[in-house]
Order: sequence, then structure tokens, then C-alpha cells
Amino acid sequence: MPHHGARSPRRGAPFALQPRQLRPINCGSHGPLGPAPSGAGDAARVETPGAPDSEAPLDADVLASYRDEGAEDPNETVRTLVGIFLADSSALAGRLRAAVAASDVAELARVAHALKGCAMAVGARPLAALSAKLESGRDADASGVARLEEEIERVKDACGRALT
Repeated sequence: MPHHGARSPRRGAPFALQPRQLRPINCGSHGPLGPAPSGAGDAARVETPGAPDSEAPLDADVLASYRDEGAEDPNETVRTLVGIFLADSSALAGRLRAAVAASDVAELARVAHALKGCAMAVGARPLAALSAKLESGRDADASGVARLEEEIERVKDACGRALT
């Protein structure tokens, strides 16, 4: 029986063996972006002074995994991804506030899910965890959204430092 698995342009090499895998990342209104983070090794963390908890807001290894060392500008994709995150996270936070004010549980879950994806795309695991709480209905009130907005600010600051 012939094998019908996906094959790469290199003869006989399955996609799983390619050096740069791509995965869809849907961040708000934007479509699929960027390579999958490698996840190998200990994560370098971008620390935020005075952070409310011990976990850094951003895993710099995730952003670094988007670098393309062979490109004329290796950080172009990183800057694009961070720009999308910055724009979408603010818009999504506004939609979360509106959903809480309207007591729209379904919209709150949809928007929190989108924000969770944005957060994971840039390596903002604490923000993703807060988004998951809102998505599940835990902390789904004005104070939960306020905590999430504080974390968005921590991530924005860390993103700025990661790009300098």
C-alpha cells in the first residue's frame, strides 16, 4: 500500500524532518504566522523589574525561535509578530471589558481564547494562563480583566526590551 503522508520538496524526506516547521498562529484578526518555537533547552527569560509574581512575562526563546539568521534582517518576523501582538492585545482587552460590562459570557470566552493564542505566539505564558482563566469563566469579572490588562502591560514592556 503506498504511503500518502506529506512529503517535502526534498525527495522522500517527511515534513517532520525539515529544520523549520510552521504552525498556524491566529492572533486576533490576523492569520497564520511564523515558525513553531523549538522548545529545546532552558528558556531565556526577559525579566520585568517589580513584576507581581516570580514568573517572567515573556519567554525570550519563543521570540528568538522566529529569527531567520539567513535573512537580510533576521528580526523582521519577530518585529512583525510583536507589532501584531501589541495592536491585537490592546483591542482584545477592550473587547473583554465590553463583554464583562454586557455580561456576555460567550463573547468573553471567544475573546479570551483569541488573547490566549496571541500570548502563546509571543511566549507570554503568564498572560496565556490568565486568558485561559477568563476563557473558562474563572475570574471573568472586571477585576479579572484588570489583572489581565496589567499582565499585558508587563508583556509589552518585555517585548520592547527584547527588541532592543
